[in-house]
Amino acid sequence: VVFGTAIGSRIDQVEGISYGAFIVPGLIMLTVMTQGISNASFGIYFPKFIGTFYELLSAPINFLEIVVGFAGAAATKALFIGLVILATSAFFVDLTILHPMAMLAFLVLTCISFSLFGFIIGIWARNFEQLQLIPLLVVTPLVFLGGSFYSISMLPPFWQGVSFFNPVVYLISGFRWAFFGTSDVPIGLSLLAIAGMSECRSCLGGLSSTVFAHQGIGTLPLINFGTQAQIDRYLARCMNGDLMAAFALTEPGSGSDAMNIKTTAVLNAEGTHYVVNG
Repeated sequence: VVFGTAIGSRIDQVEGISYGAFIVPGLIMLTVMTQGISNASFGIYFPKFIGTFYELLSAPINFLEIVVGFAGAAATKALFIGLVILATSAFFVDLTILHPMAMLAFLVLTCISFSLFGFIIGIWARNFEQLQLIPLLVVTPLVFLGGSFYSISMLPPFWQGVSFFNPVVYLISGFRWAFFGTSDVPIGLSLLAIAGMSECRSCLGGLSSTVFAHQGIGTLPLINFGTQAQIDRYLARCMNGDLMAAFALTEPGSGSDAMNIKTTAVLNAEGTHYVVNG
């Protein structure tokens, strides 16, 4: 209503397309990017905040399954919100999608990419202020300055050149191409940008989850509860990567006894080492 009616009534067309229809792809991308980051970052941060994430780390699942669970849920929610906006916009503007499969591919990859980015932010953040820092001060300005509601070609030549350093430009431009067949950058660059961002963030998301598990079940208990001798012996080696942390479950029959494991560790008669069996 605001952009399509209030502003759109003063702008006839952009690149031969009615302004109301022109802003729909940008509005969808703006929403799915911010929603993907917000959903994923809060989804992983809140269990950290209330202390329930350590129960997840003790479950018999690997880091990839954790990443897929959190980021996949956030991406799915962002995707449905984007589709709702697309369906709603059809009631207000005459909208044509020239390349529906490309549109869907851009939408899905953007949801996944920014959900993984939000997952990384949620693991990195130590408080709610840090949780909002990057989305509000970095991502939102990049999205608004990435051609969400205007064409890059409308800018002066200098600012056009500056805009091409904004990675969001390539995502929005490619998504708009799927609708109208026009874009500010070559479609190949847009595809390369979204594929590269998704791949990088999927790797970083898995790395972040692994590092968090290493810190959460290794270095943190060592610092909080370890003796000085244990800290001197293990902490530096855990911090520099010589050792990767793990832990043994010792509560048979309780909720933290993942898969009801029967393995035991018994100290030998000489007291020199443990015998693991089961």
